[in-house]
Amino acid sequence: MSDRGRSAPRSVSFDRIADRYDDTRGGEARGARTAAVLRPWLLDGPVLEVGVGTGLVAAAVAAERPGVLGVDLSLPMIRRAQPRLAGRVAAGDALRLPVRTAAVRTAYLVHVLHLVASIEPALAELRRVLAPAGRLLVVCSGTPAAVTDVDVLVHDLYRRLRGPRPDDPDRIIDLAQRAGFALEHRRGLATEGSMSPAAYASTVEERVWAWTWDVDEQTWADVALPAVELLRSLPDPDTPRAVEEVRTLLVLGRP
Repeated sequence: MSDRGRSAPRSVSFDRIADRYDDTRGGEARGARTAAVLRPWLLDGPVLEVGVGTGLVAAAVAAERPGVLGVDLSLPMIRRAQPRLAGRVAAGDALRLPVRTAAVRTAYLVHVLHLVASIEPALAELRRVLAPAGRLLVVCSGTPAAVTDVDVLVHDLYRRLRGPRPDDPDRIIDLAQRAGFALEHRRGLATEGSMSPAAYASTVEERVWAWTWDVDEQTWADVALPAVELLRSLPDPDTPRAVEEVRTLLVLGRP
């Protein structure tokens, strides 16, 4: 969640994509798949999702574990989550959670830590709201899966615009241990889908992904737009390519 600029870093709000989020992020099917990965690691007791968004994952978790709570920075996203979570959502930043100390047994974040203004204080805040012997689940980046011509171009574009991922698993493990967590488990998560080069080009051009939002116009013209043209110039641009995303699940214990 972080904006560039002269002011202090801030967590990124998803206001601008709230009306398209479900359609562009895999919808209820993706929420159900993610919930299935998290569910075996949830402890008995209250569960908190930080960065709940429109509630897709939390609703799937709550279908078998009632009482899931959600926090998000974006009011438009929260309004979409409320019907799915029966009002058990609240506005708040990961650095200042509106949750009592030691109030939850399990907290989880799905593709959120790379968006917070500062990861270290966010982890400290998560440790605060977790009860002793609680557990933090983090879905973060993993090994890039550059297996098609589209993957190669998109991963290169991310690297040129953003540099290294701030939620690299090894980095998160190190920061979490400094914050007082212990690594209990680590596993890779592979998800598959398909998208054509032309569809990828449109997705980049429309700035659907958060990592494109705060790119200045000169950099966008110099770096992103040529990548869009390269995507559209690939052979068979309307033919879908297999897309494999490799992410990492970290299971972190709070002593």
